[in-house]
Amino acid sequence: MIEKCALISLILIFIFLYLYVKHESFYNDSSIYNNNQISNQLISEIARVLSISQNRINNLIYNGDVSQGKLNVSFIIQQPNTGSTEQSSANSAILANDLMINGNFKVSINGINVVLFKIPNTGKNAQNAQNTNSFFDNLGLKTISDYALSKYKSEPNDESLTKFYTLEFDDNYNIVPKM
Repeated sequence: MIEKCALISLILIFIFLYLYVKHESFYNDSSIYNNNQISNQLISEIARVLSISQNRINNLIYNGDVSQGKLNVSFIIQQPNTGSTEQSSANSAILANDLMINGNFKVSINGINVVLFKIPNTGKNAQNAQNTNSFFDNLGLKTISDYALSKYKSEPNDESLTKFYTLEFDDNYNIVPKM
């Protein structure tokens, strides 16, 4: 009798654990699904407005609230495939920039009309945006690199700092450090 009660309680514990894990994984997947869904809809709508392929839009970054009807976005438009009749990335970027500046870049996400604007660049990012590659945007590392290059070029080379001991054999074949 005790064995049957223990077996039934063990089975009930496993059923409750299974349901708990299923509920938690469903909850986490739904938030990821919503973000991916908005991202995918945003890419397809941007491609529709610019009359380009969805595969050409990369590095999409957006912030804001869709329910308010405004989003700040940033993305890169890749060159079209060879032999494609689509417009070049420079022309597409100019069109996108003009639409964003005038507030005419209108897309539909989940049935809500949304106006897209550029993510504003402020401070040092705005100064270096034209000079740096869009894939390397870590300004802290760039600052350290610039500092190291300036010190390397400005400091004299002292020969005594670069002399190191070497290990050589003496007459009895013992290893002896030499300067």
